[in-house]
Amino acid sequence: MHSYYMFKASKSDFSSLSSVPLPVRASDNIQGEYYQTTLSEQQQLWSVIKLFYRQHLPYSKPTFKDTVILCCQEKADDKPIANHTNQLQIDNILAAVRIKKIGEVQLVTGLVVKKSARGQGIAHQLMSVIQSNLLESECYVFAIAALTDFYQQHGFIKPHEVDNNINQLFKKHNNQNRPLALLKSS
Repeated sequence: MHSYYMFKASKSDFSSLSSVPLPVRASDNIQGEYYQTTLSEQQQLWSVIKLFYRQHLPYSKPTFKDTVILCCQEKADDKPIANHTNQLQIDNILAAVRIKKIGEVQLVTGLVVKKSARGQGIAHQLMSVIQSNLLESECYVFAIAALTDFYQQHGFIKPHEVDNNINQLFKKHNNQNRPLALLKSS
């Protein structure tokens, strides 16, 4: 069974981290509860999230300012990770994506699925989860060429106009060695 969780530091106090279970589809209408974590649990959570990124997408660096959404494998005998944060282990995480707030817009970044879980539609499910729960009206992604079609399947298009902050960030990250496509949610 796959479960999706959002981990986000409190805006006013980075000494606490909240997690909430997310529905797979908007029609699921799950009313998630936020679970506050202790400083020790927060450190453990971020250590596991950072380790997952180091192992599977080394150039991506999650920060406390990011909202991180995880797809986790839960066994029938597991208690939900959201209210038992000490159960989050690197082996439970199948995929992750980050959402960064850039001025008044959002940037989807760091989408990664662990190699052993690829080909099961998890990235598509993860995009559905964030689109129905978290994405605001103006959202961008910097896609590598191999993933342009994937993001277009989820409603991202080449924009006619681009937010200035996003445009500056795109220019910083786009290079000849690894060209990117700038896409915007429609």
